Amino acid sequence: MFVFSPENTGDVPDYITEKIFHGFQSRNIVIYLRPPNIDKYIPKECYLDLRDFLTADGNLDTKKLNQKLNSIDEAQYNEYMAHIRKFLASDQAKQFQPEAFVATFAQAVLEAARDVSLCYALKDLAFDITHFKR
Repeated sequence: MFVFSPENTGDVPDYITEKIFHGFQSRNIVIYLRPPNIDKYIPKECYLDLRDFLTADGNLDTKKLNQKLNSIDEAQYNEYMAHIRKFLASDQAKQFQPEAFVATFAQAVLEAARDVSLCYALKDLAFDITHFKR
């Protein structure tokens, strides 16, 4: 019913990996140690924010977390699942699909190749200019 999914670096903005999505796919409520701006990407109704269960000094309040987990009944579980399904079917979630990753990676490679080509062109131009001065 629950899965604990901490990101490797929970304090880095925009750092979202497959961890939360594996939890969603397993049909569990994700207890997520998240980046500070996760709500920009994934609605709060889709997961339990582990930060809500930390004490002022940053320790996990296990009693508070345990109370929350034990209070979730079947209807609340189904609400989480409905929110997750709605999110996963949304345009907002498409940026996390493998196809989007491949497209982003391919674009980065093309830009890097263009930059490398530009560097070679500038190097050749510098050689031509230096050679021309002689």
